[in-house]
Amino acid sequence: MTDFVLRHKLLVVLVWLGLAVLGGFATAGLGDRLKEDLAQPGQPGYEANQALHRLYGTGGDDPPLVAVITLPAGATVDDPGVRAALGRPFAAAAAAMRVRTVSYADTGDRRFVGADGRTTYGLVFTAPTRGMNADLSEPLLRAMRPAVPDGATLRVTGLEALGEAEAEGIGRTATKGTRPSDGPWRPPGGPW
Repeated sequence: MTDFVLRHKLLVVLVWLGLAVLGGFATAGLGDRLKEDLAQPGQPGYEANQALHRLYGTGGDDPPLVAVITLPAGATVDDPGVRAALGRPFAAAAAAMRVRTVSYADTGDRRFVGADGRTTYGLVFTAPTRGMNADLSEPLLRAMRPAVPDGATLRVTGLEALGEAEAEGIGRTATKGTRPSDGPWRPPGGPW
């Protein structure tokens, strides 16, 4: 075999080039079939996305941002007009950034309200972004902040914001908003 290859070098090179070209043509149609999504039915992430879609009619391939609004002392989400007032920042975000939101304001679901009745949060699903760690928390803050009820505090977090905070070595301050945080934020009522 070695003698054949050494005597017919040009033929061997041409065969290999031909095989490479054929391989290129064979793989040209595979691009549409490849996905970056690792979520599989039965896995926790997949099941959570399916539950969000079933419950609220929305969900996303990218992890959502979490906008947290804390009302001033003495106010609760049950006060007259507060639910509508809480909906305005999410509507502003939807209009300015072309995002989908789900929150207490538009669902009435008490799972979006903290035990204190003052803290509520919403999930903000952005359009898929190119690349990893596309942090959209600052644009979301700019869109929502003018519509936040007077005296309320707005904070935005999410996987991208937390990853950015960790990369910058911030450690304890993992949320962004109108005042510093005492630590990483977690949605109220969760199994943390």
